[in-house]
Amino acid sequence: MLNHVLAGTYVLADAAQYITTAVEAEMKQRFPDAKRYYYVHDFSGISGYETSARRIMTDWGMSRRHEVQKVIVVTSPMNPLVRMGVGTAVAILRVAGMNIEISESLADTIARYGLRVDRRPSPRGTSHGPALARDAR
Repeated sequence: MLNHVLAGTYVLADAAQYITTAVEAEMKQRFPDAKRYYYVHDFSGISGYETSARRIMTDWGMSRRHEVQKVIVVTSPMNPLVRMGVGTAVAILRVAGMNIEISESLADTIARYGLRVDRRPSPRGTSHGPALARDAR
């Protein structure tokens, strides 16, 4: 699932809660036969985040690490404080066994992993943004 946060956004705890609940449910509804998922969080334009938002996302990752194929967090090298905070969460999740990385480019990430944007309407008739899918090989 691609989660794109608008440029200039300061991420609050309620946004992190939304990503870890509604967006996760959307992913599972769009791809009901998948056993493991790719999550791409495009945080390249955010201005910052609440500590509680990072904690919510990290706790979600800890509880879902066995369901996740890979998490890629796109951050801007132009925002070193955000990148450092994301790096801390990534380190914690790696130690716990999650396959997670930081990227500087959404386009490069999509190309590197052979992901495609799935623009089908949401099964519930709402849209949480495009999903990313990887063709089975």
